[in-house]
Amino acid sequence: ASVREAVVTAGFAFPMGYLYAGRLPSRLGESAGALGAAMGLIRCSNGLLQLSMMEDRQWHSLVQALGSPEWTTDERFENNVSRGKNWDIMQGHIEAWTQDKTKEEVARLIQAHRVPAMPVNSAADILASEHLRARGYLAELSHPQAGTARYPGPPYRLTATPAGLRRPAPMLGQHTREVLTELG
Repeated sequence: ASVREAVVTAGFAFPMGYLYAGRLPSRLGESAGALGAAMGLIRCSNGLLQLSMMEDRQWHSLVQALGSPEWTTDERFENNVSRGKNWDIMQGHIEAWTQDKTKEEVARLIQAHRVPAMPVNSAADILASEHLRARGYLAELSHPQAGTARYPGPPYRLTATPAGLRRPAPMLGQHTREVLTELG
């Protein structure tokens, strides 16, 4: 099973609002430095990236990923506590580096240095993801009244009993006769 499909399905109210109504929810915000470490949202050319550095090792790895710029030797970034207290300053320096990069490319680069970083995805990003597309998660079905619509598929793949969407939601009363006949 795909973790992404399971998470999308479990929280489908979030992407569902976008899928059917084009409505994007608002962001809740961030809590940079709340745990005494440098963490928070970083602006990239196409959106936000969550970056977390809970350990000195992660800070040193980030410095390496950034190409060891001079600002990283500033005494305000000497340890976790000082980095957390000075997150706003550090965030500005990092964003100067990320401003012309996508959140996906920054995440790949930083993750390659073993620093926790993940793109903050909107419902549109999630539903357009290459991962869900490759897994065939969204199915297009034709409905007699609603026309063609995309539906979420099952968040799991079972070898012996494969699941999938074969038909759209029924019309009101469409199966009443069948069900009542079967019940006698």
